Amino acid sequence: MKLKDFSLKLIAAFSLILSTIAYSATPLWTFTPLTRTSFTIASNGTAQVQYRVTNQDSNPHTLALKPTQGLTQINTNGSGLCGSSFRLPEKGSSCVLSLQINGSQIRNTLSGGPVLCQQPNGTQCYQPSPRDVLSITINSALDNAPITVTGSPLILVAGGPSGNLTIQNTSLEVTATNVNSNFTGTALAGNVTQTGSTCASLPPGGSCTLTFTPGNTPVVQTNFSIQGDNTNSALAAIAINDAVPTLTSISPTTGTTNGGTPFNVNGTGLTNLTSLTFDGLPATNISVIDDTMVSGLTPAHAAGAVDVVATTPGGQATLTNGYTYQPPVPPVLTAINPTSGTASGNTFVTLTGTDLVGTTSITFDGLPATSIHVISSTMVTAVTPAHAAGAVDVTLTTPAGNSTLPLGYTYLATAVGQPSGGGVIGCLGGGLQNLIAASADAVTGTGGSFSPYSPNPIFFVGATSTTDGATNTGLLFATYGTQNYGAGLCANYEVDAAGNSPCQAGNTCYTDWFLPALDQLNCLYQNQVAIGGFATSGQTSYWTSTEDVALQAFQIDFLTGGQISNFKSASRRIRCARSFTP
Repeated sequence: MKLKDFSLKLIAAFSLILSTIAYSATPLWTFTPLTRTSFTIASNGTAQVQYRVTNQDSNPHTLALKPTQGLTQINTNGSGLCGSSFRLPEKGSSCVLSLQINGSQIRNTLSGGPVLCQQPNGTQCYQPSPRDVLSITINSALDNAPITVTGSPLILVAGGPSGNLTIQNTSLEVTATNVNSNFTGTALAGNVTQTGSTCASLPPGGSCTLTFTPGNTPVVQTNFSIQGDNTNSALAAIAINDAVPTLTSISPTTGTTNGGTPFNVNGTGLTNLTSLTFDGLPATNISVIDDTMVSGLTPAHAAGAVDVVATTPGGQATLTNGYTYQPPVPPVLTAINPTSGTASGNTFVTLTGTDLVGTTSITFDGLPATSIHVISSTMVTAVTPAHAAGAVDVTLTTPAGNSTLPLGYTYLATAVGQPSGGGVIGCLGGGLQNLIAASADAVTGTGGSFSPYSPNPIFFVGATSTTDGATNTGLLFATYGTQNYGAGLCANYEVDAAGNSPCQAGNTCYTDWFLPALDQLNCLYQNQVAIGGFATSGQTSYWTSTEDVALQAFQIDFLTGGQISNFKSASRRIRCARSFTP
């Protein structure tokens, strides 16, 4: 008999050890507090506490709350609440354990717990970490006013108007004070704000309102607590839904059946747009400008009026017959400017007419132009290809057809003074003497018209060629880099076919400029009248890139033609050039 009693005691002790180990080992499920867990309540009061219970194990677990005096589980009327017996099927799965603290059932204090145990045997149990366990103190002298909440769940719209919850004091004697919401630890924190309250002092049997204003971010229905200085903690819920979109207009209202027409639609609630369709066909290149505007390109569609539909998580909005597809209209070319240019090509031209949107090619006697830009339905720019001298047809093509200016452009025999390649043809001496001069003198980074040959300290870099300014400039730039000096200004100069400096995206860009060598600049001097833009008074001397000695380099006076060696520190004018093949 004694042996049997000893065995029973041994089994009981072993079970106790197993249970104790479960508390102290790395928990297989954890507790994250969503409300306060340490507070004082009246002896006749109640409070609500919530924890998020999360499975930290790869195995499923079925759990139940271990009975505790003064603790009642709430498992109804709430989204995502843990049941009386609940299953966490996989690692990371969770639910919200909602508990009511009953002051009348607690003697002095409630310390520790809540405890959740594995079912069905209940031997493996865990509770929150020491800092998160329940610590409830009962104060029989504390007046308590029980409160309830109506209007929950409160449904708000992202970026929309405020809404109210009503608080009722059900006490017959006690005034509730400082009743407020608490979003701490919930998804509502930072996404909704309590912006108004009439609940600073709530008399027995009275009601008050808390006002809530949503932010711009949608939030699923989420529980939070409402409590006063001397009240229970009452649960409420708020959801922030996406705004229902509206569409008010589209521009333009018509376009061709080919699609690809740029458009803007206007409305409200468009920030989280998920699709924009024309008779069910998705638009492309959609860009949400802001909450009231979206841009994109129309899809192709047969002729006729169609509905335009915007979809967001908040719903759909429709412009009934808001856009009309029309058969494409063939283009009509009416003019080209200029009407002539060098046989070497590279002349920037502007073509005008009607229905030019969608231009796919421009040809000169069948040769394709480059750098085509559709400015509008009436204007297109391009750069001419090279062609033998003579008048040629100019043809513009769109998906709707083509249009030709018969003999609309004349190629001229290459000559000094003709616009070409980002500047003006300045010299046709063959080889390194085939030069395009910049259209104007270079300007320093400080806006000045004059520049030294080289900055201090001055070196002899071996830029002595009288015929090859590109090589001279390369040597000088490798030594001095980017500064305000003659060769540096030219090495950094760029201009596009439209005359923009710096170049604009999409245009042919010319960047191979250099400071002309002595013989090259002399050729530009000889042709200065045809080139144009050179100084005729004041400072009329221009630097060459040709060095003389360590401290001096050559310059040419464009008033007299004089060539002299001058100190490199002297400030002179700069005219850049580039080589080309006629």
